[in-house]
Amino acid sequence: MRRDRRSNVAHRDQSCRRIIMPPEAGTGTFTRWILENPWPLSIGLLLLAAAILVHAIRRDDRRPVGFAVGVLLLAIGFLTTGLLVETRGESAAKATRNLVAAAVDGRIEDMIDFFDSDATLHVGRVETPGYPRDELERNLDALRSRQRIEENMVTRLDSANGRENSVWIDLACMTRTNGSGGWVPSRWILEWRIDGVTEPGIRSITLVNLAGRTPRDARILR
Repeated sequence: MRRDRRSNVAHRDQSCRRIIMPPEAGTGTFTRWILENPWPLSIGLLLLAAAILVHAIRRDDRRPVGFAVGVLLLAIGFLTTGLLVETRGESAAKATRNLVAAAVDGRIEDMIDFFDSDATLHVGRVETPGYPRDELERNLDALRSRQRIEENMVTRLDSANGRENSVWIDLACMTRTNGSGGWVPSRWILEWRIDGVTEPGIRSITLVNLAGRTPRDARILR
């Protein structure tokens, strides 16, 4: 029964992610499990190598040792590659953490600098018509005073590659401001421009839901 519940929760989470993210968003298996998260596969290979060595020692058989060494080197190679290579998704995730840190610290000008000059604000879904950057800046201005962030926890930060140099970030937070009266959950989708040449920039930001509700218009924080 517990397994069924966990399976249902995971299925709902994946379905929700597919609905929230645009259709173009996706990350290949190699990028996801080798470059961005090499630990599970590397640990699995290390355990396999150890099991082969134990088996060889117990049977006093040296033939599997070479295979075990090969598996060990493969695990080290995967882990080293994953730790040394920074993918576009990891760059976008790092930039998102910096954006959130600026919001928590009340550094609104630093937040604004993350947005491209033609960045747009969307509500509800990524596909909805976007509001111009000046509307976005008016919302951010509320973080200086009546919606000043007191505490914030990032509860979800996931990335998926888009077309060309776009990276999509699925961000969820629990936030308490001086005007909220308690902790408020929110879900955001950010489209980052990651080209490896210039500093990362936000092309669009979408507020999917706030306090469990879909916002009606761009007056999010005001």
